[in-house]
Amino acid sequence: MGLSTAIKAFWFALTDQEKSERINAALSTGQSTLALEKKEPVKNIKQAVGSNASSVLGRSDAIELLATLQREARFVDFVKEPLDTVADDAIGAAARTLHDRCATIIERCFEIRPLVDAQEGESITLPGETARNSSRVQLLQGSVDSTDDVKGRLLHAGWTARKCALPKWSGNKDDALILAPMEIDN
Repeated sequence: MGLSTAIKAFWFALTDQEKSERINAALSTGQSTLALEKKEPVKNIKQAVGSNASSVLGRSDAIELLATLQREARFVDFVKEPLDTVADDAIGAAARTLHDRCATIIERCFEIRPLVDAQEGESITLPGETARNSSRVQLLQGSVDSTDDVKGRLLHAGWTARKCALPKWSGNKDDALILAPMEIDN
């Protein structure tokens, strides 16, 4: 799933009860597509869920991860910054710093590793049972109809997380959706 799709699904899950239930149902049943009709954009989370939104929602892991990315890498600042008038070399320099900091956070929280210990472009052989597991393998040509081994050229090694250890939040429930505090110089 692409990052923009994940963010949209995340936002729908937070702001629209019906879409949240449909996303949950799709994840539970393994359906691959959802028809999420367009509605008027929600101005804020309290409008979508009610005046006690933060006490109902608490602090989700997704919000905590986003807050961590903002706190340590200024990720939200980067993606919210309009880039129309910024020179490409300045964007590149900022992206390099952002990339390094985000990579450090992601590694600390998830210990992401390739699914297979092989180089992209290398020929590999997988047992038929493994090749039929669509969570682990996407066959771009052909199919697996038997228990025979599958041979092919590795285009992408895939990724797996060895852990999920997000920082724990201990703030006030009214602040559960705050990603970063205001900064004021007086």
